[in-house]
Amino acid sequence: MVIKEASPNRHLSPYERAQIITLHDAGFSGRKIQSFLQQKYSLHCSLSTIQRTIRLDPERNQGHSLKRGPERKTTHEQDVRLAELAAENPQQTNAELAAQAKLSIRTVQRRLREQGLKKGQKARPAPASTLTDAAAAAAAPPPPPLPPQEAEKHTS
Repeated sequence: MVIKEASPNRHLSPYERAQIITLHDAGFSGRKIQSFLQQKYSLHCSLSTIQRTIRLDPERNQGHSLKRGPERKTTHEQDVRLAELAAENPQQTNAELAAQAKLSIRTVQRRLREQGLKKGQKARPAPASTLTDAAAAAAAPPPPPLPPQEAEKHTS
């Protein structure tokens, strides 16, 4: 029997988490779950991983990992307002915007980039895929005229 050894950086898949939770809900102890996973799926999982999976399950999003990293400092409305401030005065530096918004310069840079802005630029237009076919056709330039000899071929 081949046993998959969980590496320190390996995360459980949503399926493996679901198996652990299902077995726990059926009344299996942590050690029994560990033994079952090893025999049935050749998955070696430490007891602490099983216990942590059970403990954190109520906080998960349908078995998927929790969001990592710090909480976002700004709301969507603040991000939009920051982009508006940058567009109103393109000469204003990121440092000045940061002081005005009480954010770090790096946060201002990230939020402006997310809004499609770099200092001194206007917001990028929506990608063509968001335009309707009619609007895209209307926005497309007309094809160039055919050379005289080609035009004669198509008219006769």
